[in-house]
Amino acid sequence: MPTIELPDNFGLAITYGTQDEAGRMKAVLDARHVFATKYCQEHGWTTNLSNLSIEQALQIRAQEGWKNPVI
Repeated sequence: MPTIELPDNFGLAITYGTQDEAGRMKAVLDARHVFATKYCQEHGWTTNLSNLSIEQALQIRAQEGWKNPVI
């Protein structure tokens, strides 16, 4: 199974399905990272996503751009 490195040097990797599935998942994760970073900038929040409050993270995840990222 292929391994996917998570965005922004989190130091984490996941093993995920076939090569095609892994490629699609990587694209989704990267697009979500870009969306979250832009959303944080627009709201004056830190762009270090690991330092967001639970409420901020939940607000990001409630957005359409997170749920269905453009890839």
